[in-house]
Amino acid sequence: MAAAWHQGKIDWDKFKEILKECPVDWMCYDPPQKKASWASKMRNINLFTPRTPWLSGFPCCLAETTRAAIKCSGAELKNVLITNPDPWFSEMMQPPTTDKNYCPEVLRGVWWMKDCPVDLLCYDPPQKKPSFAKLRQVNLFAPRTPWFRNFPCCLAESTHAAIQCSGADFRHVLISNPDTWFLEMMQPPTADMNYCPEFLRGVWWMKDNIANETCVSLESGHWNEAGTEGWKLCSVNWTTGSNWFGSLLLSWNMWKARKGIHADIQISVDQKWIALTKDDYIYVLGPEDKMVDAEGRTYPFVPGLDMLRITFPEGDPKQGLFYQYMMRKVAQKGSDGEVVKTPAYQALLERVQRPTMEGCCCNFFLCNISDEQYPLVYDALDDHQLLIPGPEELPKEILDLIANEPGWPSYK
Repeated sequence: MAAAWHQGKIDWDKFKEILKECPVDWMCYDPPQKKASWASKMRNINLFTPRTPWLSGFPCCLAETTRAAIKCSGAELKNVLITNPDPWFSEMMQPPTTDKNYCPEVLRGVWWMKDCPVDLLCYDPPQKKPSFAKLRQVNLFAPRTPWFRNFPCCLAESTHAAIQCSGADFRHVLISNPDTWFLEMMQPPTADMNYCPEFLRGVWWMKDNIANETCVSLESGHWNEAGTEGWKLCSVNWTTGSNWFGSLLLSWNMWKARKGIHADIQISVDQKWIALTKDDYIYVLGPEDKMVDAEGRTYPFVPGLDMLRITFPEGDPKQGLFYQYMMRKVAQKGSDGEVVKTPAYQALLERVQRPTMEGCCCNFFLCNISDEQYPLVYDALDDHQLLIPGPEELPKEILDLIANEPGWPSYK
């Protein structure tokens, strides 16, 4: 993974202990992506092998025209041979600057991705499939679930009351009326210091995140002066829906903040990868990328306004994708400090105004929802959001830690 050596905070002792309990024999080499069952509907079409004849050569020379288009874009495209690798192997191993190479020795060199199973740019969120749900027939986690709210089992409302009583600046806000709270979410820790990189500023919609988290601001976090590393509270400027799960999730994130557990955001040198934890990453989409859906159709995105959130099981891409969703910028500050909404806000608003996918038994169960319809259960979002607005305040121990790190401003 790009610039993985910037992480440097993995608890390897804990990792080894977890690995002992792993139900998968990870030393048994049996790549699932090379089995016939993995190919699904196109098992008998030689479409993806390295030497496939499809769409190459006259009359349908898609491969050749794509290479010509890349060359015309101004990129330094080269056609190279694996049988004659010396010149381009040497070029691939050049660090960003000739006098500094901080990549660990063990990661240096050119690596062969033998049997790599992950197509990162194929958008097919695993979490929206029926197989992901442990309780497939119970409408427990959808944004508009009726479970555990209202009398007699008002878990959602009682959690709201508990958060309010904690002293937090707890708000009930509407996606359909966002201007005031969008602006509050984008406040940096101090008014005169905003070191968040330009491309990460604004309010982001976590599209297809079924964990009932909806909007987040990275701009309100504490960043170093270079904008390459930041600390972010998961309880502040990070909205959740108002159902029982969203309410408990916000309460859980508040507890983690009190215990000093925060997101340590680290950006790779080329600004293509952002590490949130050892498992969770953001891929920054650019004009050179092409996304497709599970059927191979082009999946649209806007460079600079859309990013791809990815979770790898145990932080290992070889195990495939565990979770995947789009991060879409829905608002940013204008030149006069006002809220400027992007076209993605209208897509978010449409999800809020979309009719509920009705299950059975007063929508408590999903027995009448087919597997093909199942992803739509999560698409009708909750207009009512829970928010603790910024600016963020980190605990003293974290402030003391970054105060001794070079390149960090004084946030005290």
